Amino acid sequence: MRIAAAALGLWLSAFISTDVQAQRIALEIAPSVSRSEPALAAYVRKVLPAEINKWVAGRYRGPLRVRIHDAKFMNHPGFGIVDRADYLDGVVIVPGRDPIPIRLTLPFDRSLFMFTPQGEAVRAQNLVSVFAQWVAKYI
Repeated sequence: MRIAAAALGLWLSAFISTDVQAQRIALEIAPSVSRSEPALAAYVRKVLPAEINKWVAGRYRGPLRVRIHDAKFMNHPGFGIVDRADYLDGVVIVPGRDPIPIRLTLPFDRSLFMFTPQGEAVRAQNLVSVFAQWVAKYI
């Protein structure tokens, strides 16, 4: 029985990549962001580490520190391009390297749907996903 279990384990290990390991990600969000954008800060805190793990898998195995300095979530339909963009600003710190700044400004559709809770969830997911992709690109 033990031999069969060991053989099954070896067989399964051939199909499971050892590169897909969770990264050690320390996330810090500036208190000003938590005060001005509490819902967005909570979403970033909850989702960003997993999103970074998804995009970094197989590229880097060491610890990462991510600091979010500023975030702005547009809550009204503005008329200019700047008025209808969400913003996320932070840095990624890889040990032994200089901090890597990442500043995102993502425009969105001015439809009223984007100002509903479901639309805001889509916008928050877009910010987090694109930020994580930039992290993967720079490390």
